[in-house]
Parts: sequence; structure tokens; C-alpha cells
Amino acid sequence: MSSSPDIVVAFDLGGVVVDVDLSVLLALGTKDRVDAAFFGHDRHERLSVGGLSGAAFCAEVGADLDLSADDVADCWRRVVRFSPGGLELIEATARRQPVAIWSNTDPLHWSVLGPELTSLATAVSPSFLVGHMKPAAAYFTRACADLGVQRRQVLFIDDRADNVDAARDVGINAVVVRGVDAARAAIAALR
Repeated sequence: MSSSPDIVVAFDLGGVVVDVDLSVLLALGTKDRVDAAFFGHDRHERLSVGGLSGAAFCAEVGADLDLSADDVADCWRRVVRFSPGGLELIEATARRQPVAIWSNTDPLHWSVLGPELTSLATAVSPSFLVGHMKPAAAYFTRACADLGVQRRQVLFIDDRADNVDAARDVGINAVVVRGVDAARAAIAALR
């Protein structure tokens, strides 16, 4: 893989190098009850921007589902895992150029993914620490500040077009990719 060391590759996680499987939540109850408990009351969004702690999130969801907070936390952590080849792609990229992690994620999912990523990345900007979620311009402003680079020095890869469009709107080079192979191809295109 050839690349340009003066370009930072900013990885989104879910849909790019991480698989997200919400079906594991169905072990906790019916789809309607689970969806309402996890995603109702803007809980997930508050968790994802640092407005609700992981413990409080799990306690609230657990109360709605008549489960312990620990059972909820264990199940929620199983929703995410690195895609085959995903972590290896980040490792290989980090050997050639700076890497950043730009993800809408929460402290519970970060507890699964973050330990591997923190040692590889120049900067990590999970939304729960940034205080904003993509596609907000404030997210990208903070993430670039965390990196200490100009926006044009970043190649941001994300599986959602709205996030890519928002990044482009603030002057970041960004491409839509879905999956590890597409991410690898986008990085290989750097010369």
C-alpha cells in the first residue's frame, strides 16, 4: 500500500472497520421493547455525546426492560466487534502515516474498541468525548483541532454520505466507503 505520510487517514468505525450487530439486543426482549429502551427518550444520542454516562444509560435501559444494568452493559458491548481485517488495516495504515479515529460512539462500545485503537492512532475523537456527533460541523472542527492539522490534510473515510458531505462542507477530503476492502482501496489511492 503506497500512501502519503503528510495525509492523516481518519477512520469512522461502524460500517467501515467495525461490524455493528443490533440483533444481539433481542436476547433482552422483543424488538419493540428493546428499540424503545435503547433508542427512545434520546438515550442513545445523549450517551453518544457524553450527556449520559454508560452506567446511567444501562440503569435506565435496565429499568425499562426489568434487567440489571450489568446485563444491559454486557449485551450492549457485544453489539460491536472489529470486522475481519479491520484492525489490521488500521495497523498497516498507522505504520505508513498518521491515523485518527472519528466515530460516533459511546463509552461502552469504546471500552471494547478503544484499547486497541488508542495505541495506534495519532488522535482519537469518539463523539462521547468530543461532545458532538457527526455530521455536526462542530464535531469536525474539534476532531481537526485534536489532530493539529489543516482540514485539507485529512482523508476521512465513513460509510454514511451525510457525514462525508458534512466533512467536505468544512474543507475535509472525505469519501464514502463501506467495509474493509473499500477502505483499503481508498487508502491505497493516496499517492
